[in-house]
Amino acid sequence: MIDELDLRTFTPHPQRDAVLGEVHARPFTRLASPFSVIHLAFLAQGEAAASDRCRFIDFCVDRNLPPPAQSAKHHQIVIGPATLRWEQHAEFTTFTWFWSNANRPAAHQVGKVDDAVRSLIRALRQSGQLLVAIRLEVEQEASPTKRAEQIFDKNSLAMVATKNGAGVAASDFRVDEKGFTKILVCDLGLTSHDLGALVQRLLEIETYRPLALLGLSAALELAPSVDRIDRRLVEALEKMQSGAGLQFNNHLLAELTALAASLKRRDCQPVSLRRQQGL
Repeated sequence: MIDELDLRTFTPHPQRDAVLGEVHARPFTRLASPFSVIHLAFLAQGEAAASDRCRFIDFCVDRNLPPPAQSAKHHQIVIGPATLRWEQHAEFTTFTWFWSNANRPAAHQVGKVDDAVRSLIRALRQSGQLLVAIRLEVEQEASPTKRAEQIFDKNSLAMVATKNGAGVAASDFRVDEKGFTKILVCDLGLTSHDLGALVQRLLEIETYRPLALLGLSAALELAPSVDRIDRRLVEALEKMQSGAGLQFNNHLLAELTALAASLKRRDCQPVSLRRQQGL
């Protein structure tokens, strides 16, 4: 039986605990429906990450709001009609804007951004490259399937019920005409904690999905060259085992060094430059 399976019989990856623990590193925000969310993720490492952090600090200070502590990786502020949550990760930075739709008809919620929130988003400029842009709407909708079919492409629509049907999440994972991926959450009785947890998890999933696929194009482009180098490496090693003489082995060593250098050059060069050079 599966209950009798002891994972201690396997050799764990050295980073397994750290990776699994990362999803619990940031606390949930308690939320009350209905509300809208815009979630933006920018690639930011090194100088770009430092610049993004400085711009966020300046944004807070200019509006007499508390900035993040020097070592903080996440920070939340309330500004005008919105709440802004900032998070800095190893390779990217996220800005998540929440604002209430309590006084707005449900039919006008999807895709509509409060004018004051729009101005604030524009005021907080970023230096990193935009990778993720999500519009998430939370509604108190009694007919989740009907509502989802009004918003999303039926051919790509995916829906899931959570907490014994107290909540329903839906998306078609497509990018709309303005560049956003849309997600709908129907609150049918979720607690503020459960709703906050659900929204955070959905945003994390849709953030890490494109991040995980960033290297796909480069991997597909490099695969034939790597296969060729791998085959030639095996041939060279076989010749080294059967060959004799210092001069012959030196020749094979030089070939192995050239293969390693070729692979390293391909790994370090941008894809566009490799295409120009025909690599």
